[in-house]
Amino acid sequence: MDMENVPERVWRKAEKRADVLRPLAALAEAPADLVQVAARELSLSERWTYILIHRLREHGGELTALLPRQGRGAPRKARIAADLEAIISEVIEAEYLTRQKVRPSKIVKTVRARCRKAGITAPAEATIRRRLRRVDRQAVSRSRENDPRTQSVCGETPMPDYPLDVVQIDHTRVDVILVDPVERRPIGRPWLTVAIDVMSRAIAGFHLSLDAPSATSVGLCLTHIAAEKESWMAVRGVTGVTWPIAGRPGKLGVDNAAEFHSEAFERGCRQHDIDIEWRPQGQPRFGGTVERLIGTLMQRIHNLPGTTFSNTAQRGNYDSDGRACLTLEELERWLTVAICKDYHQSGHRGLDGAAPIAKLEEGLAALQRAGGRIAVSRDPRRYLIDFLPVLRRTLQR
Repeated sequence: MDMENVPERVWRKAEKRADVLRPLAALAEAPADLVQVAARELSLSERWTYILIHRLREHGGELTALLPRQGRGAPRKARIAADLEAIISEVIEAEYLTRQKVRPSKIVKTVRARCRKAGITAPAEATIRRRLRRVDRQAVSRSRENDPRTQSVCGETPMPDYPLDVVQIDHTRVDVILVDPVERRPIGRPWLTVAIDVMSRAIAGFHLSLDAPSATSVGLCLTHIAAEKESWMAVRGVTGVTWPIAGRPGKLGVDNAAEFHSEAFERGCRQHDIDIEWRPQGQPRFGGTVERLIGTLMQRIHNLPGTTFSNTAQRGNYDSDGRACLTLEELERWLTVAICKDYHQSGHRGLDGAAPIAKLEEGLAALQRAGGRIAVSRDPRRYLIDFLPVLRRTLQR
């Protein structure tokens, strides 16, 4: 059996069934009460549960024994029409094997768009990704100048019960060169302060600036978290989407940068009953949720003209200054659209494939059923002022 052709959702279902049924298949005779428990856990009939246990015994406990043998989800030979194959190959050649280093998810969307335009049925996402995996690695390295030294950050964050119970916040230098709005000349890379709701993985707010991180940028980001965002988006010309997260966080997870130990930050949090959880020094995994979010956003930004990529090895001889064309305001609008229309709507591995917006709405509904609500500041201006830096001066005659 060609396991590569098994759809991901079918494979995950088989894994779940194997975890429950393998211990029963290892017994000479599965007790009826345990089979009933397994059937309820897997939402199967008792008869079908016995059949699957028998299959596992016949195949020595192999997971593939639990895969569909025919019909939907059954493995089959990969046969793609020539016109589909041509579209996939053209997109890979034109967009994937380039120094722009487009992500596989973007290739999937482009292939589907080309298929719609051609009036043909698009292939499954798994099919397109298999084609990408079959591309010669040396060709990928030569075309994309990929750096194999990059490593992901592993997080260890407990899942909160409701939205805004725990929010992680951090800064990063954005991997793109901006231009000034008048002469359109390069002016450097901006800084992004971004906050993520740990429960839903929805982005709770952000602040984009040319200034380095400070207590002020943290205060502005916290104000954006607390604010109703529909009117904020309307001012920036972003319509037709929702961003329904607003209010005061219960706890903030932050690193040990100076701005998170500032008097203004600590004072503002005490004022508004926000707990602060500083990460242990030298252990970035405790901030893994926001670290992964930053990596995800930067990958999307690497598709923009003027990107600097993650490092000089990846950038190679790509002319970031020469290709730069976005102003700070334009990048802010692009980022808002990317958050609301792409990131929030896309499946998240940390949520077992659910989209952050769906998880957020589910959490808000659960909070309402429990009789709770998210605390909202009655005076947004006062809320911002409470987080701004304190400047003391001695007055003399």
